[in-house]
Amino acid sequence: MASNIVGLQFGAQQLYMAQCSEAGMQAAVVADLPDGLVKDGRITSLETATDAIRQALAENGVKAKYAALVLPSYNVYTRRVTVPVMTESELALNLPYEFKDYLADASEQFTFDYAVMSTITDEAGAPQELEILAACVNTEIVTNYAAMLKRAGLKLSIATPNVMAYSNLFNRLGEQRKQDYCFLDVDATTSRVYLFPAAKYEITRHIDFGTENLVAAIASHFNVEAPMARQYMDSNFDNCLSIPECTQLYDKLATEMQRIVSFFGFNYPQSNLDTIYYGGKGALVEPMIAMLRENVTVAVEGIGTLVPQAGAINLNQANLCACAAGITMQ
Repeated sequence: MASNIVGLQFGAQQLYMAQCSEAGMQAAVVADLPDGLVKDGRITSLETATDAIRQALAENGVKAKYAALVLPSYNVYTRRVTVPVMTESELALNLPYEFKDYLADASEQFTFDYAVMSTITDEAGAPQELEILAACVNTEIVTNYAAMLKRAGLKLSIATPNVMAYSNLFNRLGEQRKQDYCFLDVDATTSRVYLFPAAKYEITRHIDFGTENLVAAIASHFNVEAPMARQYMDSNFDNCLSIPECTQLYDKLATEMQRIVSFFGFNYPQSNLDTIYYGGKGALVEPMIAMLRENVTVAVEGIGTLVPQAGAINLNQANLCACAAGITMQ
C-alpha cells in the first residue's frame, strides 16, 4: 500500500471514499452524486465524475497523492484459476492465456491483475501451486479512469473489482481469518451477495431490492414525490422506515438471504459460514438490519468491523466505505 492513498467506489447515488495509510482507515467520506451520473452501474460522464471527486476531496480536507478505484463489475472479467508456483513476472506473462476464451485474439487490448487466494503445498510443505483470483479489464477503460483521477489531482495506483477488495479485508487477518465469508451489498437500485467458501470467491447472487424500493413505498404511503420520500428515508421522518410497506420489503430480503445461507450450506457441506457482513447504502436502514438479524440463522454484522482504523471513524461510515478501504490493501 502507498503511504497515503484514497480508495474510491462509485455507488448508484453516492461516492464512497476512504483515506488510508499502512495503519488503516484515517478518514471516510460519503458524497451524494448528481442525478443520473451512475446509470446501470456505468459512469455516464467522466468529466462530471471528476468534479464530484474534486469537490468531495476539497470539502472534506482529504489530501492524497494516489488513488485506488473499485472497478464496476460490468467492466471486469474475473476467473478463479490454479497455476504452478511462479514469479510475478511469469504470472504477468501467463495471465492473458487464462482469459483466451473470453478475449480471443484481443488480449493486447486488456490489462490484467490477480490476487493470490492460497498456496498448495506438497507433503513436505514445499509450494507447488497457486490458487489465484485473476481479473482483466479493457486498457482503454483504465486509461480513461486514470485521466479522470488525474484531473482531480490523483494518480491511479490500483484499479480492481470489488471482490478483490473484499478478499483484501479478510486476508489481512492472517490466522484470525474465518473459513467462509458472505458479503451483502445493498445499494440504491439492487442488492448483491458475494460468496467466498473457504475464503475463495465463488459467485455473486443478485436480489431485486435496493433502497429506492423503500423510497417508492414511502412516497406511496405519505403521498409525496420521490425526492421528498428520499429525504424522509434518510432522516427516518415520522418513523417512515417502519411502515408496513417497508417491513414487507425487509421480510422479503431476509427470506432471500436465508435461502442463500441454506444454499451455501447445501453446496459446501464442509463450510462453517457464521456471519453475513452487510454494507452499501442500505447499511443505514436500521429496521432492515434488525429484520435480518431476527430471521437469518447466522450472525449479521457491518462490514466496517473488518476495516482496520487509524482515525475516529464511526461504524456507519466504515460500513459504507469498507470496500473503498479494502481496495487500497491490494
